[in-house]
Amino acid sequence: MRPLAATLAALALVAGPALAAPKPDPANAEVLAVVDRFFAGLKAGDWTSVEGLLIPEGTINVQRTLPDGGNHHRVLTFRAWLDSLAGKPGFEEQYWSPTVLRRGPIAVVWAPYEVHTPQDRHCGIDSFDLVQKDGTWKIANLMWTSEPDACEALGWKPKG
Repeated sequence: MRPLAATLAALALVAGPALAAPKPDPANAEVLAVVDRFFAGLKAGDWTSVEGLLIPEGTINVQRTLPDGGNHHRVLTFRAWLDSLAGKPGFEEQYWSPTVLRRGPIAVVWAPYEVHTPQDRHCGIDSFDLVQKDGTWKIANLMWTSEPDACEALGWKPKG
């Protein structure tokens, strides 16, 4: 029994590094940094900063889950969205477990999120389309679901 235990322990030591999580891709970190700056701007209510991260021609698609289980789909331009936020305070939105897909100058970030404003609290999925122009990542389009009862299912854990 002892030789078997020693062999298993040795195998675990050898296999451990091979099973370790891969190192994050620096290019993916650049993409996520844009998403982080976007959320920092939302929290600060710094709509000018947020606008600087967006492609002017971009759009937003929102799918809101209704109490009857149906969905309400809304499409608006970045400009219309920013105009609707003008003069309003910031709000905090947090995301977790992002998936980044990237090829050359395009990327997609998909992540569950939770947002809490004075009027609303919900979770959902954020999907950012990003493009790299002149070496800088910009948000080209944004989609999200708004699911008031999905926080637990999406894995949200309160801070603290």
